[in-house]
Amino acid sequence: MTYLARHTKCKIIRKPYVRFIPPYDSVRELVLYKAVVEVKDRDGYEVEIDTINFRAHQWLEEEYGKELKKVILIDDVNENAGEFEYKVKIHATFPCMIAPNEFTQIENGQVEYDLEIRVRDGRYRYTVKNLVHVAPPRPGEKDGERTYFEYLMKTEDDVREGDKILIAADKKINSMMSDLQRICQTNPVEEEDDW
Repeated sequence: MTYLARHTKCKIIRKPYVRFIPPYDSVRELVLYKAVVEVKDRDGYEVEIDTINFRAHQWLEEEYGKELKKVILIDDVNENAGEFEYKVKIHATFPCMIAPNEFTQIENGQVEYDLEIRVRDGRYRYTVKNLVHVAPPRPGEKDGERTYFEYLMKTEDDVREGDKILIAADKKINSMMSDLQRICQTNPVEEEDDW
């Protein structure tokens, strides 16, 4: 090894931290997950409203189990819609599971949210909004601190910790909506006629 190679110092260059940006509605200034999902049968035709609504309720029962009756605010025909549609509105929570690495998950309080599903012929629309992180209560306190996602997204205080919460919620919400889409898109099993 040469003298120059032994005495040359390597500079460590740190890349700037890139913040996580969740889906954001700049008009309403809300963190907002929403999409319209078309539901077709195996022949490419629109699936009927009652079938999609039935499948959406299957997903709700799978996702919320015994808690479903406690979290449903509205489950009825939407009289205010321009065309016939069903509307389900839910106010619920899920555990905020932060993943410091790919093998570990740590629960950091709860995420409170509102979910709305509107079902029409051939499609449904979901909206997840009013997201709030409820931290675990401090010793001697009954309730944990509540922080809206809009604050976590914009604050300059403890940016990385806020991003961990936003990323954990993003993973959970995307997973839930993927499951809803999978169940709503399921093609019925055709029975063979033996006659």
